[in-house]
Amino acid sequence: MFLNERGGIIDDTVITKHAPDAFYVVTNAGRRTEDLAWFKARLAEWNTSERAKDGHVEHEVLDGWGLLALQGTSQPPHFGSDLVLALKRK
Repeated sequence: MFLNERGGIIDDTVITKHAPDAFYVVTNAGRRTEDLAWFKARLAEWNTSERAKDGHVEHEVLDGWGLLALQGTSQPPHFGSDLVLALKRK
C-alpha cells in the first residue's frame, strides 16, 4: 500500500523482492502519474537524508511491463492454460 503522512491509504500495489537489494513494484495503472510522482518524492527525501549514507535508492520505470492478477477461487480450472495460449498468440 502507498500511505500518506497520516497512514491513510493512497493506493494499493504489488511488490516482489527479486534480490536482497532489488524489488519489482507494480502500481495501479489508473494512477500511474500520481504513483510515479509519489515514488519520486519519497526517493528524493530518502536520498538526501542521513538514511542514505549506505547508498542511494534508484528507481527505474519499465514501460511496457505489467501484471495480470488472477484472483479468487471461482475461476475454471482450465482458465490458466487457455490464457497462456491466448497470450502466446498475440
